Amino acid sequence: MTCISNRSPRRDPSRPRTTCTKPPPEEVPKTLAGLVSAYRRDMQPNFNDELAWYTDVQSWPEAIERAARCRTANGKRHPHQRRIKESVLDEGRKALLRAAEKTLWPCTSFASLKQQVEQCCKEIPGLGALYAYDVTLRLAQYPGRKVDWEPDRVWLHAGTAAGARALRFSGVRNLMPADLPSELRTLSPKDIEVFLCVYKDDISRLKTNRTP
Repeated sequence: MTCISNRSPRRDPSRPRTTCTKPPPEEVPKTLAGLVSAYRRDMQPNFNDELAWYTDVQSWPEAIERAARCRTANGKRHPHQRRIKESVLDEGRKALLRAAEKTLWPCTSFASLKQQVEQCCKEIPGLGALYAYDVTLRLAQYPGRKVDWEPDRVWLHAGTAAGARALRFSGVRNLMPADLPSELRTLSPKDIEVFLCVYKDDISRLKTNRTP
């Protein structure tokens, strides 16, 4: 979900990068394990920082407001939602706030919360699968939650689905970590989601089989 500016201390600081941008070709590792290491070094810290911003809220309605406005800590629109009209985002925000207590709060898992977010916004054109996933992941960071809303599987959409296809998975909406190559199981499902999106082209160039 994340596209925050990122720089590695091992590189020239004048060379900005986002976590939706893979390293320059000469730096791209040639193995899946190497790509995972690059993700941990170059992208995971900023991804964690991005999600931490959604924990800095005082109430559940405030958490929904922050998640649904699709803005990052610097006040700018999140790149994933940059093309969605502000009026459309506002419709989504209002729909989610109406469902805050009776529908969203009782959810007991990431999957059920995501399903309810989708249900709330299904009649709003422009708010699709990536929006639902991103908003759900932001809501899952709410510090006052009573249950664990962290995803237990990798949800596939947009670039993430392309990364999964590069690993020879297709025709599914999500993957359990146990189904993925062992190198990826060292990452959490939400990190795997970002990894598959960012490194989809590099994964496709690897001679990678699905390994137990």
